[in-house]
This record gives sequence, structure tokens and C-alpha cells, in this order.
Amino acid sequence: MATDLGRIAIDRMLKLLGVEAPPPYEQTHRSWVLWGAIQHAWWEPAVTPYVDPIWTLLLRTLAVEGFSASRAQSVVLSAPFAPPTLACLVQSADSPDRLEMATNLEVHRENVEWVSRVLAVAARVQAAEARMFSELKGLGWVGLRPGADINASTPPGLLLEPSEVFLGGLGFEPVSKAWPETEVMECIGVLRLRTGADAVRPSPGMTATLILHSARRPQGILDVNIRATHPLLGRGLSLTLTTSVVSGPLNAIVTNSIEVGSKAVGDALGGWSSQPGVLKYTGFYPDVFYRKGLLLRLLLEYARRA
Repeated sequence: MATDLGRIAIDRMLKLLGVEAPPPYEQTHRSWVLWGAIQHAWWEPAVTPYVDPIWTLLLRTLAVEGFSASRAQSVVLSAPFAPPTLACLVQSADSPDRLEMATNLEVHRENVEWVSRVLAVAARVQAAEARMFSELKGLGWVGLRPGADINASTPPGLLLEPSEVFLGGLGFEPVSKAWPETEVMECIGVLRLRTGADAVRPSPGMTATLILHSARRPQGILDVNIRATHPLLGRGLSLTLTTSVVSGPLNAIVTNSIEVGSKAVGDALGGWSSQPGVLKYTGFYPDVFYRKGLLLRLLLEYARRA
């Protein structure tokens, strides 16, 4: 019988976070509270053509309750608000009146330690962003209720050294320079060969813009920035896929639900949003996430979404 790497990875994540998932819990399910945010995670065998077994890890954090998909709620959810960093906003599969932050990751025997650390970062960021979401003005006016306890204590240093709060104490190796320029250009070359993408503005070392298209018409514009910065996570890789699909926040939520649903394939470390009025998929990956081969996998995932 194969070792249950899903259980191992999630239990390691909880140990890194320093939280406990008190019993009783389901055999493949863990629930806990982090910084006032209610979180839960579980694991499922992934369908894969490879010999080695793969598990999908699913992390969720409650954002708001009382969701009814009304027009008034759509207006509030359209308020200027940065989309989740390492997650997407979805309806809860168990309680459709709840909106959750969602992250999916695949784990196998070669990446257990790395996935545990990345999932711990995602849990911390989801907890912080769920609190931010709960503080949106006008929630109560349209029947929405905060999902996180905004009065709960937050870790010291959050305002002074946010990247240390979210990335510290997890065993990441220090990096002086991630996402090497030569590797970036090689990955872009592979993407162009596999998808027929056109490089509009290649700029070694900084950014590249590619048009992703099918045989019929352009499907989206992918912006790659390996020197981006994030207010919580510091320096890292930013990927943004902008489509021509006109969309509101409710359409983005539905699309996200498909992205991380029961038939989901691959990782979901980002999400669809509708700002400014078109469907867009964004993700930010701090330098400490870097692994050889990760960039190509990410680029091909974004091309698949297009």
C-alpha cells in the first residue's frame, strides 16, 4: 500500500503553523483557526497517468457568509480589493451561502517537504486576506457576514516585517537570486513552441508579454515579471493572464469553483478575478518558492487556462 503523502503533507503543514486540529475530525480532514480565520484542509488521490501516486491537497478559509449571488452583493464584491494572493474566491461546496479562499496543490514523493511549506504560507496568507475581506465596507448592507474574527490577535511584526511573518520559521532555504533569467527565457521559448504563443515584449531579466492563442483567435495575454514585489511576501514572480472575456465578480467566483472543483487538475496557487471588468487570472510566487522546473509548469498551467 502506498504511503499516504496527503496526510503527511497536511500534518507537517499544521506542525509548521504551530496549530492543532482538535478531534474529532474525519480521517482525511483537518480543521483549525488561525489568526481568527476558520480553516480546513483535506486530501484526495489525484487521477494521474504516472506510476508514482499523487494526492491533491485542498486548503480552504472562510471569507464571508450569507452569499446569495444577488445584484447588490455583486456590487459590494466589485469594490476595489486585491484578489487573493495564493488562492481564489469560491463558493463552499458544502455550504453555497459561504465564500471561501481556496488553494489546491499536488503532492508526490519528490516534493512533500516543499509542498508542506508552500501550503503553510498559503494558510497564513489566506487567514490574513480573509480578515481583510471581512473588513470590507457594506457587507452587512447586502446580507453578507464576516467569516473571520477581526478582533482576534495577529502575529507581532505584521506591519513592520510582513514577509518574515508569512515566510519565516518554515525551513525555506535563503535565496540570493531566484527565477534565473536564462531559465525564464528558455521556459518562454518552450511555451512558444508548445502553444504557438507570440512574444510581444520579451525583456530578459525583468518582464515578458506573450499572446496566447488557439488556431482561431487570441485567447489571452500573459505578463511575466520575475522582479515583482508583494506587500506581504516581498520579492517574487508575478504572472497575470488577462483575457478578453467581459466578467463580473460572480462569474469569476463560478470560474474559480471549476478551477478547484472535483475535476480539477494541477495546482491552483492563484485565482480568477474580474478587475477591471474582464476575466483575469493572477498569481504571485515569492522567491523562496523557487524550484527548478516550477516556472515552466506554471507557464504551461496559465496557457492551459487561456
